Amino acid sequence: MTLATEENPDVCSAGTTGGTPASTRTVTRSSRNNNEEITKASNLSDTTRSVHIITTASLPWMTGTAVNPLLRALYFQQSRTSPSAHVTLVIPWVEKKEERLELYGSTNTFSDGKAGRKEQEQYVRDWAANKAGMEKESKELRIQFYPAAYQKKFGSILAKTDICSLIPSDEADIAIMEEPEHLTWLALPQYEKYSNNKKSKNLTGHDDFLPTSDIGWMQKFNHVVGIIHTNYPAYMRSYGVRGSRTLAAKTILGLSILVCRSYCHKIIKLSSTLPILASYKECVSNVHGVRSDFQSSPNEKNKEFQEEIDGTGGDVKAYFIGKIIWAKGFDFLLQCQEKFCEETGDYF
Repeated sequence: MTLATEENPDVCSAGTTGGTPASTRTVTRSSRNNNEEITKASNLSDTTRSVHIITTASLPWMTGTAVNPLLRALYFQQSRTSPSAHVTLVIPWVEKKEERLELYGSTNTFSDGKAGRKEQEQYVRDWAANKAGMEKESKELRIQFYPAAYQKKFGSILAKTDICSLIPSDEADIAIMEEPEHLTWLALPQYEKYSNNKKSKNLTGHDDFLPTSDIGWMQKFNHVVGIIHTNYPAYMRSYGVRGSRTLAAKTILGLSILVCRSYCHKIIKLSSTLPILASYKECVSNVHGVRSDFQSSPNEKNKEFQEEIDGTGGDVKAYFIGKIIWAKGFDFLLQCQEKFCEETGDYF
């Protein structure tokens, strides 16, 4: 894990990690503000501190905001050196069965209520142990749920209550918010107030999420890091309702700027293509790294492909692994193909 230490001071002071330790990216001092110093609160290399990682998705949905935060949590758990230092992964519990069916498929709908959350928790732990190869950490990691709903038109899971109010104050030290803008767009009531509303309680069927009083993310936690995954304004411009896309994109950008500045001490963008949200406290770093699954040698069926990658089977110099879907910029890939063909007479 690459963290900010006296021996390695040129790491983004947030010090967060994801993927494999060897492939975790760092941010050099030249890309940081000159007056930015690692403080006791921002030093995430202290392995005696407790960490909450809050995200917008969970397995079995195989999306980046489900997999990468889980791996980050596992590696943080692996590095803890104090019995009092806990790592907690805070993930959404989609309350309606039909929404879980839409999101996870027919084989992973889970039961309703507390029993279903235990089933999903076990699914996450099994994946961590068997797929990520971190059996010990999968047992030690804490997992906490917050009530949520899946919005199909938006393609996202949205919280149904203020997540901050669910975390006990005496456990709040470091918070890593995966997609902080997504987590805080909606001004939601504290869980205590929400669940005390009899009408709301009857509609949602909440049970024992163990809420505590809320005093705000940066007030409650000693250090809050927001990791920006998604260019939501670009999504709005491309896939919003016709006639209102530009307005929707500007609105979501303005709201994202507001909440990220309000709730995060530090912002990390995975790419410089993501919008500027708070230039005075953000940096760019691929804190996810690359999973070894994407670097392992393929089997005999893919030998020809491996030869292309190695350069032994032709003049291929590079390759790309990614989701070839419209939402991930497939239209731009086609434009690049056309431009490349114009210049070379062939497609890459």
